[in-house]
Amino acid sequence: MRLTTWNCKGAFYRKHCSVAALKPDVLVVPEAEKLTAVQNVIGGLPVRSHHWVGDKKKGLAVLSYGEYSLRVHEAYDPRYRWIVPIVVNGPEPFTLFAVWTVPHPETRSYVSCLFDALKTYRTILQAGPVIWAGDFNQSTLFNSPADPLHFSHWLSKASEFGFQSLYHIKHGCEHGCEPNKTFFHHHNISKPHHIDYIFAKSDIYEKSFDLVVGEHASWAKLSDHMPITLTTAPNHFAPNQLDEANRFIAI
Repeated sequence: MRLTTWNCKGAFYRKHCSVAALKPDVLVVPEAEKLTAVQNVIGGLPVRSHHWVGDKKKGLAVLSYGEYSLRVHEAYDPRYRWIVPIVVNGPEPFTLFAVWTVPHPETRSYVSCLFDALKTYRTILQAGPVIWAGDFNQSTLFNSPADPLHFSHWLSKASEFGFQSLYHIKHGCEHGCEPNKTFFHHHNISKPHHIDYIFAKSDIYEKSFDLVVGEHASWAKLSDHMPITLTTAPNHFAPNQLDEANRFIAI
């Protein structure tokens, strides 16, 4: 199974072919315009299902391709913007928490809804397999000592359910010390941050997986965010297929 998350910075309709070239089975797209229909990409897997939540301007889209299909979990609570539990059916079924955090309507904090989701969806999170993926707009480097609702605290709470960042497992680094960045403010390579993540429990990360962050040189003209691609059972893919996740392929 291959899952990609990429904040497209809008205009997804003209960028779909670029990210579809990574050949995801499931695609999480923060900051996408409202999707009423999605065209297939020539040479790519057919879009099987899609879902979108958001406001009048932008929102969070999730698409599935080929053998994979999506349905929104019946426990979904739209108050948590935007964190959407989705049941993914296919050869490797799982529950996906698609994420694009925006300021909480009361606290104005990006991390507040992440804490709310841990409480509200506890039963789902205790089951498995479960994956979180998206733009969290958070880093431990953003922690404020005066605010207990900071990202390090959320990471600790998430770990109580068994969730770990697959990027940090693969690279053996601490949060805040990532060698690869996922966001470049104003597309500027000198203003990097790591704020996009894929989290999973041991039923996924104790098995073979690969995780790749796209390169600034390849993606910065399309978005200020880089795609992150998770491939489970990577031995099922040819080496050149895995390499595709690290670079932009023009179509």
